[in-house]
Amino acid sequence: MSEGEVSNHCEHVAHHLETQARVLADRWVRSVAHRLDLSPERVLPADDLLDHIPEVIVWVAGCVRQPGKEVCPDIRARLRHLAQYRRGEGFSLAETLCEQEELASILWEEFAEAVEEYPNLLNSREVTDCGGRLRRALAMLTVSTHSLWLREEEVQRTNLASRLAEFARMVVHELKNPLQAIHLWSELLSSASKTLTADRIESYSESIQHAARQMSDLLDDIRVLAVAESAQSEERCAPLRSLVEEAFGAFSESARSRGVECRIAEPMPAIHVDAVQVQIALANLIGNAIKYSDGDKRTRWLEVRARQSDEPSNGWRIEVVDNGLGVPESLQHKLFCGYFRAHPEVADGTGLGLAITRQVVEQRFGTVGFESVEGTGSTFFLIVPDRTAAGMLTECRMPNAES
Repeated sequence: MSEGEVSNHCEHVAHHLETQARVLADRWVRSVAHRLDLSPERVLPADDLLDHIPEVIVWVAGCVRQPGKEVCPDIRARLRHLAQYRRGEGFSLAETLCEQEELASILWEEFAEAVEEYPNLLNSREVTDCGGRLRRALAMLTVSTHSLWLREEEVQRTNLASRLAEFARMVVHELKNPLQAIHLWSELLSSASKTLTADRIESYSESIQHAARQMSDLLDDIRVLAVAESAQSEERCAPLRSLVEEAFGAFSESARSRGVECRIAEPMPAIHVDAVQVQIALANLIGNAIKYSDGDKRTRWLEVRARQSDEPSNGWRIEVVDNGLGVPESLQHKLFCGYFRAHPEVADGTGLGLAITRQVVEQRFGTVGFESVEGTGSTFFLIVPDRTAAGMLTECRMPNAES
């Protein structure tokens, strides 16, 4: 058998894979969807994500045609994008590689079909040669995905260590002033309690209470920051309702002291979401809704709502609605800037919560925004990917607590 004959049958297989690339990609999506019991649109909800798969298949076909090909920068970028998306959904490396194995199975089936369609009967050497090229290409995909995944984890660990050091410095700085104030006023009360007038004692006591409230507000912000910093590299999905109820529990004392009713708009969709993304956002948005409630209103409330996004492929829209102070229109453009507070006269804090929230949400494939009317209230919203598929996998992996 001549080299030209080998090239001819490999060219036939490569051409077959190239022309069927989109069909094979759709078949792969349906296969993954069937395994997760989902609609195909929820496996790779955006067309630009699905478009990566045919290009990867075309590259595999090129490797069958030219066995010396390596993983080019374009394919590496596509694999990185898909891996980042799956990480953001809460899938593990093993689960992502399992999906690649499903793609490989589909390509092997197509390989067998292409061999059968070849005009001349192929002998075992020809089939082995062509199959070896396909096997090498699929192995390179697996190795590249594994390498990119581990590299991303290492970058996140390095960034986390740096952010935690900065976070520790910020905590010390922010708590120093109210602690000094409490120390000063309590010393004055202690050293001169017998000579102070009732009015002066009341004044000092109010100063201590104000400093204590400052610390409480700061600690609310620090709670948000602590969750953000410790969970940046975590991949976890959870039911939306449980995250909302957990956030309500964390702020129950603050809500009670300010007379704010916290409620869930029913029916709450039974969906899973990125736990880190939504937990951080809810902690900040619910904390702000309580902190900036309007004391002049007879009833004060906040409500968490959820519905499918106007573009279903984008996921879910989660809203935190309140009847609080609202944000003056002239200040709204600054709201997501670090260290900015719209109502510094009402409550203390770091001014970092919304900036951190936007950063975390957008890093994990979501968006955040708001609508606000001064004196009426605000609606802050997240549009986040549906993580129900990853949540189902997580629940399957978890042991039964009753067994």
